[in-house]
Amino acid sequence: MQDISKNPKILILGSTGYVGSNLKKIIKKEFLLKSINYKKKDKDTLFLNLQNTKEKIQKINKFSPEVIINSSWYGIPIFNKKNCQKSIADAILFMKIMKKIKSCKKIIFLGSCAEYKSERKKISLRETSKNLNQTDNLGIYKNKLRRIIFKKFSKDFNILWLRLFYVFGRNQKSHTLLKILQTKKKQIEINTPDSYIDFIHIDDVAKLIKKFVLSNIKSGIYNVGTGKGFQIKKVCEKYKKKNLKIIYNYANNSKKYIIANTFKTSKCLKIKKMKYMNIIN
Repeated sequence: MQDISKNPKILILGSTGYVGSNLKKIIKKEFLLKSINYKKKDKDTLFLNLQNTKEKIQKINKFSPEVIINSSWYGIPIFNKKNCQKSIADAILFMKIMKKIKSCKKIIFLGSCAEYKSERKKISLRETSKNLNQTDNLGIYKNKLRRIIFKKFSKDFNILWLRLFYVFGRNQKSHTLLKILQTKKKQIEINTPDSYIDFIHIDDVAKLIKKFVLSNIKSGIYNVGTGKGFQIKKVCEKYKKKNLKIIYNYANNSKKYIIANTFKTSKCLKIKKMKYMNIIN
């Protein structure tokens, strides 16, 4: 495992998505960062030809990134089989290209708490859990990609797989809970309102990812959450539009807990105490 310089060059994939776009804005204040773009050119991007692998390698080699952050996933929020399979194929193809980039030392993948199967008891989710999601496409295919990446490329790079919990903050996308609560509709239905979810602010995600970039920790899975759960119903009541009527669906004993166990992340990053922005103050 090679040490990362104090001011590494970073290449980010998926910079047009919610997490990726926010990371780009925050991280580029401290690191020399470029994102990959296949549609438009600007000073902060590497404009690549989709069909020209040789050109991709030349341009990335010229930039010489030490760290790659892959926040890309195709077709969000439509997680059908076709979109998920394309996401896996794109990620594997890019990893094969990165094997030809001499400067690259570390690759950070942004995974998801959807990889876990939610708990019915009030316990936090550990990275070592074998209780994984077998029902939802996002969780199933993220886990599939993770297994492939570690099996095929762990000898080539320091690979950090970060399982992000529920990220919130500015510029939320239309499919997220906080955006839905500001809908123009007069009435919405919310399932599992008594469930407890680990919400982490995008600025706190960025702080942790910056630490992962500079860290000298071994390849593996790391949770990115606060370790605290907030009841969905309380979040809804705080953020809903004034005249919005919410029908809460309590059917089928739906209460669940999706809360990060943060012990491993805190220990490896040497975080004694970190103040997180709570979704409910």
